[in-house]
Amino acid sequence: MYWPGPSLRWHHSLVSYVQIGGGGLKLRHLGVNSKTQKMGIVEEAHNVKVLGSGTRYIVLAHGFGTDQSVWKHLVPHLLDDFRVVLYDNMGAGTTNPDYFDFDRYSTLEGYAFDLLAILEELCVHSCIFLGHSVSAMIGTLASISRPDLFAKIIMLSANPR
Repeated sequence: MYWPGPSLRWHHSLVSYVQIGGGGLKLRHLGVNSKTQKMGIVEEAHNVKVLGSGTRYIVLAHGFGTDQSVWKHLVPHLLDDFRVVLYDNMGAGTTNPDYFDFDRYSTLEGYAFDLLAILEELCVHSCIFLGHSVSAMIGTLASISRPDLFAKIIMLSANPR
């Protein structure tokens, strides 16, 4: 999977983004084989849940100071029409602190990379993204890198970068 991005070489314990020709980035999972594992490292690290029986995906991303439980009253209304993807941003909820990297998460781009890794691991090719607070900007940054993954972006109480 390739997408335009800044010139960088970046490694993390969950995924690796490496510079390739033409100014793009390539996502490479480290030690994850989604065909043989029920839940990958990215899903486990971010407490990812996929619920519902619909054919379209909707990703619900929580805001600063909360976790995915903030969506508990909305999710039941979406289950018949969507596959609902819930996850916790690193450092929120029950995310594994062993995966926290101060350099990576010093900017919103690190969180955007996580979102892209989650979508990649779940094989989501298009989604509606609903981001609350800081996650609205995280989704926006991710969509700049991979616009093909985002059919719609809904920004709820978004805050500027």
